[in-house]
Amino acid sequence: MKLRLLGAAAVALSLFSVPALAQQAPVTSPNVDQPAASDSTDTGTTGSIGGNWTSDSEKSMYEENREMWSNFFTDDSMSTVKEEAELRAAFSGMGADDQAQIKAACERVDQDRGSYGTITQGLCTQIGQM
Repeated sequence: MKLRLLGAAAVALSLFSVPALAQQAPVTSPNVDQPAASDSTDTGTTGSIGGNWTSDSEKSMYEENREMWSNFFTDDSMSTVKEEAELRAAFSGMGADDQAQIKAACERVDQDRGSYGTITQGLCTQIGQM
C-alpha cells in the first residue's frame, strides 16, 4: 500500500513540475561572431561577419581577399551567406587558383576552429564538400 501511495505521489509531482519547466525561456549560449538580434548562422541566414570577428586570423582572412570571399555573401557587409546552390555556382565560377586559395584558407579554419566563428566554419564546411 505504501509503495502505491509513493508511486502516486511521484506521478503527481512530475505532472505538476512539467508546466513549470515549459514556462521557462530557453537557455542559449552566446556566440562570439553573432549579435543577439541575429538569426542562426546557417547558410542563407544572417550573422555578423563584417566587423565582429572572432580573431585577427578570421579578420585578415576576409579582408585580404575580400573580392574573392564576397562571392559567397549576399551583401557587401558579408553578413548573409548565400544559399547552397548560389555557393556552388560562385565556387565553380572561380578560377582554379582562386578555388585552391579558398580551400587552403578553409583547411586553416578546420585546423584552428577556435579562432573562427560559426559562419566561417559553416561556410568552409560547405566549400569542403564541393
